Amino acid sequence: MIRSRISYLNPRISRTAPRAQGLEIEMKILIADDTDVNLDAAKTAAKAFSNHEFVFCNTATEALAKVDQVDGIITDFFFPTENNPLLHEGITIYKQKVSCSRVYDIVVRQYYENDFERASTLVDKALIVMESGTTRKFLEEEIEKLQEMNPRDKWDDKKLQKLTQILKKDFIPQLPYGGVLMLKAKKRSIRQVLTTNLHSHCSSFEDIGNSVDGMIMLIPLIEEGIITIHEAICDGGRSYVGRRIDGKESPENWIESITKLLSQ
Repeated sequence: MIRSRISYLNPRISRTAPRAQGLEIEMKILIADDTDVNLDAAKTAAKAFSNHEFVFCNTATEALAKVDQVDGIITDFFFPTENNPLLHEGITIYKQKVSCSRVYDIVVRQYYENDFERASTLVDKALIVMESGTTRKFLEEEIEKLQEMNPRDKWDDKKLQKLTQILKKDFIPQLPYGGVLMLKAKKRSIRQVLTTNLHSHCSSFEDIGNSVDGMIMLIPLIEEGIITIHEAICDGGRSYVGRRIDGKESPENWIESITKLLSQ
């Protein structure tokens, strides 16, 4: 079993309440993910860390309400849109940090090779996403373009049909509430780890041109020093578990995430 040093970041949490095994609780850790199979894997992984107490949340609203009650948080990045004024306020702040970040120029030079025009376009897309949810507005815009196209060939018709079907399904927009949770945890001096296959998630609708750019979405976390530019480029670091072959449905992903949290 991997053990951490005892944390006293949150004095409201008792360290003396014994576990059934007679072990003292060292940290209280919140894990947030909206996918049940991922949370099941996280619960399996948590069994290897019996000196710690775990709280599991499958909505951003529930996680936001409990951040102040824990010593550390491990969270996904995108969550289904929720009707929560505090989350909406958090997204507004996150948007401002994307468009007015002091690290923006550094990111453009190091990651986009000084292509400020491209980076500006990607920021515009990111801001749209944070207003309407991941990919929905891009789907609508692409459908409108295809409908107005004259003439259309059979491939255009096929694409139009495919995108229209996607939009007609129970398509729930998603927003980067995980980023909001990370910023709140940082403000409270609570340890945090972001675990997400962000780049894969952002490019899940390749037909509409990779609607979201992962690096742009991470700019607010880079500005706050939660993730470095190098870690964002390498898709992983001290507070970030990115792309993994086994994915978040594997306990190994969560073991890595918990281990990184405990090592901070």
